[in-house]
Amino acid sequence: MLRIVTVNWRDYEKRGVEYVNILHDMCRRNLAHGMEGAFEVFTDDPSATYSDGITVRDLPAHLV
Repeated sequence: MLRIVTVNWRDYEKRGVEYVNILHDMCRRNLAHGMEGAFEVFTDDPSATYSDGITVRDLPAHLV
């Protein structure tokens, strides 16, 4: 299974959530048919609204 992980810290350029959602959509559309994949984001704002299919994780405190 492919695991794609990204970081959104301090809402980069005020478009961090939008960028993560677009990146997720691009990855999902371009995975080979039938290939299993997981998409995760580590963020300092887990209350932000991410697309369905994105697993949201807290950014570890020592990285904030």
